[in-house]
Amino acid sequence: MIRALDAGRFEGLWSEWILGELYYGLAWDWAANKGTDDTQRRAMSASAHAMLRLLIPRLEIVTLRRGAIDPWPSLRDQDDEPVWATAVLGRATHVVSMNTHDFPPNAAAQGEPPRHVWEGIEYLEPQAFLAMIWADDPTDDEE
Repeated sequence: MIRALDAGRFEGLWSEWILGELYYGLAWDWAANKGTDDTQRRAMSASAHAMLRLLIPRLEIVTLRRGAIDPWPSLRDQDDEPVWATAVLGRATHVVSMNTHDFPPNAAAQGEPPRHVWEGIEYLEPQAFLAMIWADDPTDDEE
């Protein structure tokens, strides 16, 4: 994703909500895989800070305000509404997430690849998004 951002393939957005979700998910994954003793907590914090130092200068921050998007849609998971609102406020065309369980329903015709769209914003997994934005670049097979 960082290479794609630096190459100008897309403009990344996030909000305070998405940042919080990212940090929360990272902490839980780290704890499940590496433990939670003091050494591991410090290592997780250092890893998160390194990630943030890479991402913050590359992503536009959209500040959510209740009422900026009113009414908010009724998605499967109410906690995903701020993600959708971030996309709307930032004029995004896509939401990239690995949380496929809460994607909007498949809008593709029978026999076609799945297409998850909610009010004009398409939801994609990271690999599908990267394949789409690098599709016209024959030198980059695996971004």
